[in-house]
Amino acid sequence: MILKSYFFRLFLWTALLLALFVYVLPGRIHSSDVAQIKNQASKDETTPTPSHLSQGKLLKGFCKNCQDLSFTPEGLLGLDFKGNLIRYSFSLSKIDTLATLEQDNTGFDLSENKLYITNQNRGILDFSLEQLDYRVLVSGVNKKPLGHLGGLIKTQESLCFTESDHSRSHDFWVDSFVEKSSKGKVLSFNLQKESLDTLTTGLIFPRGLCQKANEKNKLLVCLPRENKIAQITLDGPEKGKIEDFAQTPESLPFTITYDAYREVYWAVSPYKPSRLLSLSDKFVWLKNLLGRFPASVLKKQLLPNNQILKISKEGKILEILTEKSARSISCIAVSNESLYLGFENPKGVLEIPLDK
Repeated sequence: MILKSYFFRLFLWTALLLALFVYVLPGRIHSSDVAQIKNQASKDETTPTPSHLSQGKLLKGFCKNCQDLSFTPEGLLGLDFKGNLIRYSFSLSKIDTLATLEQDNTGFDLSENKLYITNQNRGILDFSLEQLDYRVLVSGVNKKPLGHLGGLIKTQESLCFTESDHSRSHDFWVDSFVEKSSKGKVLSFNLQKESLDTLTTGLIFPRGLCQKANEKNKLLVCLPRENKIAQITLDGPEKGKIEDFAQTPESLPFTITYDAYREVYWAVSPYKPSRLLSLSDKFVWLKNLLGRFPASVLKKQLLPNNQILKISKEGKILEILTEKSARSISCIAVSNESLYLGFENPKGVLEIPLDK
């Protein structure tokens, strides 16, 4: 009886503390934090006011639950959650399934008729579009399987990719907000020597990668948990050096691509954390408590944001566009005429016209 009474009091005090931190303090803390972030980001400039995207055309049935997009001479190439490699022909308005891979692919990079894929179970894959077959290039680091795989890009001689810890769950979205880990890395796999090298480490859940325009010795990496995009030196005496490129105080950038037609970058912020998740960054005990909940419960604390950032080559945010959708944007591709958005839902890819 005494034991039951003790646990009841413990449960009651825990519930009261949670209510206090969730409903009373968040408003005060959250508003002050946002003000502080805004003040830091607006030393010489202000963040643009978000505006809505123009109406687009739905490529219905193409790449449902899309993981990544890229262009081929024949059209638009997409990889969906189920592992289907799909091509959309612009001239014929036709959809073809080229191959079906394993599930849990997180992205790809297309280079010279070769597709390099990040697969959460297998690692980094080299897929031939001619033979429709693949081989595993990287399956682990120091005899340990790879963690969360994010961005992937081919440079002149290597494949660079991001990798993060997944000690709590295999759901990247959940781990990126609940896990305290700063063990994230950017790794480089030399395709000729077939050797793996660590470019930089100590990152908090690095995500998308992009070659920096006009600077082939530098990569841009999205760091959503730090509200910024950083640049990394690939080679030379400053190899691995990481510097800030763009501050995104209102956004959590997960993926980025370069638009050579307009000479700007486009970055996507698919989610924003609830106040509960934001508060967990300040209280370790709350973060540990949240980490005990199932991934399906925690993912409901990630709210759709769907911001698209237009960023100059110097790292200045030029424009923030929003897309109203029940599901979050998962990937982006850009042509001379349009922006293509893939979503984490079964509706297909959205084509949005752009000014030249």
